[in-house]
Amino acid sequence: MNDNDQLIGIITEKDLVEKVVAKGLGTGTVAQDVMTPHPFIISQDAYYYKAMSSF
Repeated sequence: MNDNDQLIGIITEKDLVEKVVAKGLGTGTVAQDVMTPHPFIISQDAYYYKAMSSF
């Protein structure tokens, strides 16, 4: 989240495996270095086909 409470990225299991574990990064790694920036989002009450049709 940025200072305006806007989502700027997420960290997924894939991000952790590919960007942290596989590269042997340590505890000094920050979220910004491994996150997926600007994820596609929909409202929590949207129907599943809204997400499916967006891809």
